[in-house]
Amino acid sequence: GGIGAEAVFKSPADGYTYLFASSAQTVALPHTVKVLPYDANGFTPVMAAIEPLIVIVIRPSLPAKTMREFIDYVKRNPGKVSFGSSGVGSTFHMFGVTLNNTAGIELLHVPYKGTNLAVNDIMGGVLDMSFGSLAGIGPLMQAGKVRPIAILGENRSRVFPDLPAVTDVVPGVELTPGWFSFWGPPGLPQPIVQRFHGELLKAMNTPDMNAWYDANGFLYIGSTPEQLKAMQQKGFESFGRMFKALGMKPE
Repeated sequence: GGIGAEAVFKSPADGYTYLFASSAQTVALPHTVKVLPYDANGFTPVMAAIEPLIVIVIRPSLPAKTMREFIDYVKRNPGKVSFGSSGVGSTFHMFGVTLNNTAGIELLHVPYKGTNLAVNDIMGGVLDMSFGSLAGIGPLMQAGKVRPIAILGENRSRVFPDLPAVTDVVPGVELTPGWFSFWGPPGLPQPIVQRFHGELLKAMNTPDMNAWYDANGFLYIGSTPEQLKAMQQKGFESFGRMFKALGMKPE
């Protein structure tokens, strides 16, 4: 992601090259990478487009059926229950730490080189808890190979109305940003921004796209450029607080 962000950052501001990126490139990497080859605040905001539906899952052999039961189980077994993330300093790592602090529990962090590897270990009974997008983890949930216990967000999902939002179970837990957005190179003229933004809105609000969001577990955002910039700033500050609380340093 950082390689793509650098390429767009150095591209001409002519409206022919854009960055479609997760919040990692514009929110997280500035904290975790010591020498970033681009200025995350220098991109021209266009639109926060979509946000993936992330599900918290546990291994089915655990004696817990719900998020509340899982937290109670962790309290009875401090430091013995593991959670997997996509790496040290990743958004899932940050959330696990804030969950520990807010819920008063002690989950053991196990970093992976991707959440797919963590989910594989959930199925193998090696790891206790991890995260997954609906697109990747939905079939495993239906097959009973992983057990969903909560939505990693502030609202329940239309796709899984019986699953609580994690904030319903752990009030006050801080969520790391996870949206996908469009950005232009620095200095992209506003008439081009507005034209591209308008065309994106048309393309993203068709019946086919609305069906795709539900089928693949994405929440439609469709923000204005100004809203995206505000989301970036809020996410940057939030991630910075978590990163500092961990006592971590950029590498």
